[in-house]
Amino acid sequence: MTRVTPSGMKVLGTVALGNFMSGMTNNSVYTVLPLIAEAFDSTLALTGWVILTYQLTISCLLLFVGRLADIIGPRRIYISGFVVYTLASASCTVAPTIGWLIAARALQGIGASMLMATSPGIVVASVPPEQRGRAMGLLSAAVYLGLSTGPGLGGIVAYLWGWRVAFALNIPVGLLALALAARTLPRDRPEGQRVSLDYSGGAVFFFGLGSTLLGVTFGQQWGWTSPSILGLLAVGTILLPLFVWWEARTPRPMLDLTLFRSRLFAAATVSALLHYLSMAVVNLLAPFYLITARGLDPASAGLRLMAMPVAMVVMAPLSGTISDRIGTRAPATLGALFMVAGMASLSMLPADGSPDTIMWRLALAGLGAGLFTSPNNAALMGAAPSSRRGIAGGVMAAARMVGFVIGVAGAGAALAVALAARGATAPGLGAVTVAALDDAFRVMLVPALLCVLTSMARGAEGRSGEDSSAK
Repeated sequence: MTRVTPSGMKVLGTVALGNFMSGMTNNSVYTVLPLIAEAFDSTLALTGWVILTYQLTISCLLLFVGRLADIIGPRRIYISGFVVYTLASASCTVAPTIGWLIAARALQGIGASMLMATSPGIVVASVPPEQRGRAMGLLSAAVYLGLSTGPGLGGIVAYLWGWRVAFALNIPVGLLALALAARTLPRDRPEGQRVSLDYSGGAVFFFGLGSTLLGVTFGQQWGWTSPSILGLLAVGTILLPLFVWWEARTPRPMLDLTLFRSRLFAAATVSALLHYLSMAVVNLLAPFYLITARGLDPASAGLRLMAMPVAMVVMAPLSGTISDRIGTRAPATLGALFMVAGMASLSMLPADGSPDTIMWRLALAGLGAGLFTSPNNAALMGAAPSSRRGIAGGVMAAARMVGFVIGVAGAGAALAVALAARGATAPGLGAVTVAALDDAFRVMLVPALLCVLTSMARGAEGRSGEDSSAK
């Protein structure tokens, strides 16, 4: 077996650092959000845009940035992404108003989209095909490590020095990663002919997906039948099919739809969206069980919630190595089954007894997530030709972001319906909320089960996830 060269390991380490930083920042903001609201004397609804703006910006720009990387090369985009992200972090640190902070978070989202869209392609190009799964596993572990340490680190830093320092931490890390990227990333080999960007398709996708995600996000809060929500969803319903129609006809599309002719690429993309949707369900509902229904303080709950990301960090590199040897279909499908088992066990949470029983259930779901993600990502990237790795990375990251947004909205709606069926208007301490949470987990088992089916449906592949039909 061909081993990863020292230069390839340096590239992997550099890209992993960027993924760790973006994951850590994303989750640390949740912890400091109440402090931000207090500092600017703003409502929680307005302060929530500090998170929402960041997520929407990333989701809507990933495909455009991925295609841009295919045209001019991923190295330039990746390094530029670090510059934008670091400058935006500095702007967040000195924000004098909540509006400034929200705008700076949008800029931070632009930088994050540049990092997320290009990372997979850079790594895939730097390692032998037979070690692609291991490399993607290490990359996933870096993301999960950032996501798991973000809330705790953000809380500690905010407690000791204030919420601004939580953003300031990105500055030295960003400068270090920027220096490493400039030294280690291979030179770009962009497309030989001059190619124009599909700005029309990019604009249609941006507003179509943005409207849809806004409608899904605020549907429960504003009312699904309110004019605002219906209007947003109507815009998305019109623009997203229009985007597909346009991409199929324009000579230089932003999203090369021929990628989806590969059964492996299409199945891996849909599986990723369904999987991240399921992860979002667990991430949203589990804290409600520990803090709201069982009365634990946030610190105690946070320690128990660590069971899932720790299991993910441990399993992701291992599953990637396994997929290099036996192919991606079996470990990815087994991981999806573990996620189903974990969510099924979470649908039977007890209303009394020790709340620690949630830990083995979360660990089971975490093992499933770690087992699924690495081989599925390797399959998706391996199914794309080398000239389309940028847009493939954008598709992969977009599936993750969109899945998370839909999962949070779906889980919130399922919990609200389950509470209403029991005569409750809001979650609270006691058995009623636990029963409603159990029902919500059962309803949201559907996408997890669909993920198993789509993972099984992927086409023929080599050990490294290569799909000959994509070449």
